[in-house]
Amino acid sequence: VMFSLLLVNTFAWLYNQQEQLYVSLFAEVSVAKALLEQIAYVSRGRPEYAAQLLENVRRYVDDDLTRLSAEPVTALLGGSPANYADPLEQVMWLTSVGSPGDVYETV
Repeated sequence: VMFSLLLVNTFAWLYNQQEQLYVSLFAEVSVAKALLEQIAYVSRGRPEYAAQLLENVRRYVDDDLTRLSAEPVTALLGGSPANYADPLEQVMWLTSVGSPGDVYETV
């Protein structure tokens, strides 16, 4: 009886861990989808930045979302700072510098 209680408790804990992982991944993908939609709106007013913005989103998906085997501390610190520019930081910089586009004129 004690072994079965311990076994049930262990499986419940493992299931909760796996469920939290999938919920977190779903939330991250939802945010990436919203970011892509916002980039489409911003790129309409700034077509010269469209290729750079989409490249940064692709890097974000490839480097951050699909790379689950990376070391957590290295991933949090962004790898080696000499050769790594955060793609989301690049997107924020490209969309905040310069003259406002068509989207901002409506606000």
